[in-house]
Amino acid sequence: MGKTPRALALLLFFGPMTTGLEAEGQGGFGNFQYGGCASQDYNVRALSAAAAIRVKTPVGFTAELDGSTVGGRVRSTRTGVSPDMSGLDVQTGAGMARIGWQWRYGGAELGAGLASTAPDSYSQSHIPAATPMRIFPSASGWVGIPDYAYLWGSFAAEPFVFPDNARPPFFVGIGHTSEWIDIRAGYLLGALFRATLKVDPLFQPGIDVRYLDARNWQAALTLRFTVALFDAP
Repeated sequence: MGKTPRALALLLFFGPMTTGLEAEGQGGFGNFQYGGCASQDYNVRALSAAAAIRVKTPVGFTAELDGSTVGGRVRSTRTGVSPDMSGLDVQTGAGMARIGWQWRYGGAELGAGLASTAPDSYSQSHIPAATPMRIFPSASGWVGIPDYAYLWGSFAAEPFVFPDNARPPFFVGIGHTSEWIDIRAGYLLGALFRATLKVDPLFQPGIDVRYLDARNWQAALTLRFTVALFDAP
């Protein structure tokens, strides 16, 4: 196989949440690069979409479902690689489910996911190889005082897509949440910044920016709403 390609990740949310239901969607654009056998490097300009729904009960139990898809067209391949795959379409996607528990000063979720990854290679007739499928663990957690600051970490715990032999994303960072804003920043396999304005429970717009390098980046607009499903204990 060729060199390990870079992963392009979509982060929705994991962190302190109020009792009830949270739902969020996002749409954006970006670029990612991946390589297959014979060291093919494909440079893809992509559009992305993702959604997540999460419930927290009054006793702290949480359950979450995430999904995402990224599709784009190969803009170029490594110079000298034959055949040139420019103009071919690439589509990938992933879905995850997790359950967990949240306390006042921390929480954790565990689960699993399934992803369809970018084709490992293309034939001389420009027909992609069978789309590989991958099952992976998913985990996330946070600890701190949300009104001031909290530490968070996640391993494949958000909607994401990745090429065939890339590793699921792993991030650590710091966050803050209040009555009017949620902010998170992280770094490990690149840098990310995410902010959500709590204008109204049914209208919470935000941004999600991720940068790995010049060929692997994404910018997205997000929209979240929350609904109170339970009476406080």
